[in-house]
Amino acid sequence: MKLMKNGWKTLLLLILCACLCVLLYTAALASGVETDEDGGIWDYGKGTYTDPTGKVHTITPGGVQDDNNSPGSSTVKNDDGSMTVVTNDQDPVKKNEDGSITVDSGQIQIDVEDGPTRAPLTGEEWDALLQSVAARNGSETPTFWTDPATGNTVQVEVKYMGIGRSMVVVDGKNTLVNTVELTWQTEAPEDKVLAAVDAPKLGYAWLRKAPGNDKKNAKIRQIRTGTVLRVINTGKNWTLVDCEGLRGYVQTSSLEFFMNDHTDFDTGYVSVKGRITGRDTVHARSRDKGCRDLGEYKLGTPITVFDIIDEWAEVDICGWHCRILSKYVTLEKELTAKE
Repeated sequence: MKLMKNGWKTLLLLILCACLCVLLYTAALASGVETDEDGGIWDYGKGTYTDPTGKVHTITPGGVQDDNNSPGSSTVKNDDGSMTVVTNDQDPVKKNEDGSITVDSGQIQIDVEDGPTRAPLTGEEWDALLQSVAARNGSETPTFWTDPATGNTVQVEVKYMGIGRSMVVVDGKNTLVNTVELTWQTEAPEDKVLAAVDAPKLGYAWLRKAPGNDKKNAKIRQIRTGTVLRVINTGKNWTLVDCEGLRGYVQTSSLEFFMNDHTDFDTGYVSVKGRITGRDTVHARSRDKGCRDLGEYKLGTPITVFDIIDEWAEVDICGWHCRILSKYVTLEKELTAKE
């Protein structure tokens, strides 16, 4: 009789656990609605994903069901020729050298190239793109630099923006200046005049002709996570920005905003074992947990250093707000001390 009672207790406990799991899963789905960069809609309350073509996929604990109701992942072909893999696995997806995909940790959807990669734009194509975007969204963003030594203000061409220092053309020469010395016409609040792309799911955000994910709303270009932008105006869902001379709209949720008041930083260089000359190169990485590769840089490349915590340094480098391994950083004041 005692064994029978224990058996009923065990069965009751299992039933309660199952009910709790269902309740937790239902609560997770009820978290809201999210629109991704390609216009797909994740409705966690209904447990559905509506892709940009209007096709509805059912999210289940085992994956996203396709038309045959078989759990797993489904693939959607986008208007631009890319493929979107739809899955509710909370894991980032790595694209391998052989073109295969490995799921690791923290991502809902990715884009996979379909067909040959487009050749880089020629100079003529780039100028035409600049002109067409300027015609749609207004002129480029005039930017002015005030020389702290003389107080004179001149209009400058921007090569790249940084949170701490930016590269501009002064008297025909590329010159690193403190970003706080730059001004441009903006209607954004003071704490949101600069932004860095923060898109941990995809690793990039789309710059669009107009606010919204409508299919007819032209995608101007992809902007990779960590890219620093000038903000022209902010909105709840969409923000008007200037990206390397191109004006367009980026989803506000894909941006991290900053004030233009950063003066508390150190200047330095990319180095290896203290050397700032040589043929070695060092990789920069995104600041999110994906630690995406943002390119490699020669020794002696100037960097702006905001913080060094353990093995990583938070830096600006060539238009990225990102991080590099602290062992590859040599501060300018350290070089001066050696001299």
